[in-house]
Amino acid sequence: DLPFCMFLQTVAFVAFNKVMTAQYFVWFFCLLPLILPWTGINLKWKGLACILVWMGSQLHWLMWAYMLEFKGRNVFIQLWVAGLMFLGANIFVMLMVINQHKFTPLFSSSVKSGSKIAVKKE
Repeated sequence: DLPFCMFLQTVAFVAFNKVMTAQYFVWFFCLLPLILPWTGINLKWKGLACILVWMGSQLHWLMWAYMLEFKGRNVFIQLWVAGLMFLGANIFVMLMVINQHKFTPLFSSSVKSGSKIAVKKE
């Protein structure tokens, strides 16, 4: 399930990176169309919860980053806490996607089920 693995690896890399930048989410957003058809997440409840948690934590982090960078305020602790909350949101979304994913092999075996090779593999 290559697209799913690529998505999870990219989300994990962005979430656990020591440098946090708001634009990094674009790296895994482009992979979402490849995995969404094979997920059991509906936009009514679980999908909406993932979107709201992720966007809320992103906006919360961006507010403190703005206060630090543009207003020059001493908000290092608040920004650190917001970063921890954003990490938690990313982990929450990853776990939801993992739990709701349906395995879809990228390549299927061309061996017929009645052949000698298929019998040996079983």
